Amino acid sequence: PQSTVMILGFLRLACRRALTERLGDLGKKIHTGRSRNDQVAVDVRLHIKSEILSLEKEVCALSAALCSFGAKAGAVPLVGRTHLQPAMPSTVEMWATGHAEMILDQLENFEGAYRLADLNPLGSAAGYGVPLPLERSRTTELLGFSRTIHNCFGASMARGECEASLLSALAQLMCVLSRLAEDMIIFSMPEFAYFRLPREYCTGSSIMPQKYNPDVLELVRSKTATVLGLQVAALSQLHAMPGGYNRDLQDSKGLYMKGLSVTRTTLRIMAKMVEGISIDEDKLRAGFIPGVFATDAALRQVAAGVPWREAYHDVRDHLERLESEDADAAVLAKRHIGATNGLDWRMYA
Repeated sequence: PQSTVMILGFLRLACRRALTERLGDLGKKIHTGRSRNDQVAVDVRLHIKSEILSLEKEVCALSAALCSFGAKAGAVPLVGRTHLQPAMPSTVEMWATGHAEMILDQLENFEGAYRLADLNPLGSAAGYGVPLPLERSRTTELLGFSRTIHNCFGASMARGECEASLLSALAQLMCVLSRLAEDMIIFSMPEFAYFRLPREYCTGSSIMPQKYNPDVLELVRSKTATVLGLQVAALSQLHAMPGGYNRDLQDSKGLYMKGLSVTRTTLRIMAKMVEGISIDEDKLRAGFIPGVFATDAALRQVAAGVPWREAYHDVRDHLERLESEDADAAVLAKRHIGATNGLDWRMYA
């Protein structure tokens, strides 16, 4: 980050020299009414806007990979779990598209971070304006910002806010990706063996020849902790900072740039992992035990007029009746919107 600022400084110097050579004294006036403070603030905002657009494409790519995996697997039954315990019938496609939808929902946070960055601080100078007739709205138009930050003091204090906002969105996305990674780790364990991870993204052991470890997915959990720490660091920088520019703010650039790098790398590697996983349908079906059908059985009694509490106790006390329940029939029976037989694939197109 510091080298980036130095490069930008050299570029400004080179531009000033080039303009001076071509225009004479007029070229020397390019810095008029500007401060390093508002110029760096503009650079950061332009960089954040560009990075968010690239990151959103990678979010969509991972969601598309999950939807493709779900469509390929189809309505193959999968035991839905609560507290990690068998709960109710679900499907592989519901699992995959559920994660895809959660990931896509994170775009709302990035849109918020984008809107915050899409404001022009140029012309605020050191934070108090200058006694010159600047046309700040003109630079807003030329640089493609949505509007000018009106208050010059507010524009100066906004340094660091964009970085913190972006890191908050990155941290929340990484938490969602970490949950996906954890599911993939659990479902690929030999005790489950629902999923087979692509071997090219697993590692062996230095001593145990049989091992194929989900190291990439484990690192997703670790990288999530890294981005959470960066978010806390950015907010901690701001919480006790007095009004006006303070040198602490130079460190905020390094935080958000690292957060971006970690998150974008995670999105790309997770997309490749998802593209390479496969399912073991026999193992998936073998995971169904009678208790998984208990809620559905109780609700069938309710639909026939039995009070819920009676149906609940009757099914709980006679789980052996559910031995003959069919997983395929159970997932097909749920037709309302968003249920196992009510997924609207147009949402994921």
